[in-house]
Amino acid sequence: SFANLCDEVIVVDGGSTDGSLEEISKIPKVKIIQGEKWGYDFDWTIMPKNLQIGYEACSGDWAFHFDVDYIFHEDNVSKLKILIEKTDLPAIEFSKVNFVLVNENFKKNYYPLLLHKSRYPNLAYGVGYKNGEKKSTFLTPVSKKDNHDGLIVGDFLDNQTARYERSDVEVYCYDF
Repeated sequence: SFANLCDEVIVVDGGSTDGSLEEISKIPKVKIIQGEKWGYDFDWTIMPKNLQIGYEACSGDWAFHFDVDYIFHEDNVSKLKILIEKTDLPAIEFSKVNFVLVNENFKKNYYPLLLHKSRYPNLAYGVGYKNGEKKSTFLTPVSKKDNHDGLIVGDFLDNQTARYERSDVEVYCYDF
């Protein structure tokens, strides 16, 4: 779904062994880079590290965060291009629709998945601190300050601290 929108696609490998990297490498515009290795179980500390590695490897003006189970309909490419051209804000939010069964879905939330990297070079993903408490914020960008344990530390950027453009384009997720 991204082929007609993105100039490059960065895939961060966390230790895949199932042959998917070989298949993904056949897709034009894809560049595979090495991230931190995953253990056996899902690890919420490695996820933001690998997300940041991919974000930093993006060379374009905008960086679009997509997990492998996200898609958007190709009919929305022209809508997204117009939105990207007209906004000067730090991020564009998308409604994430999770599919549970073939005919059942629900809107999970809005996420800032498209970041204006060239205009706001201090944006990062990772871990932020709010009221002195460390919070995992890999889907919420932070204002980059320093690096702590391989994660970015900074102030949260959310609807209270930074304005986002809210898109009417839905991102579909098949993570169930």
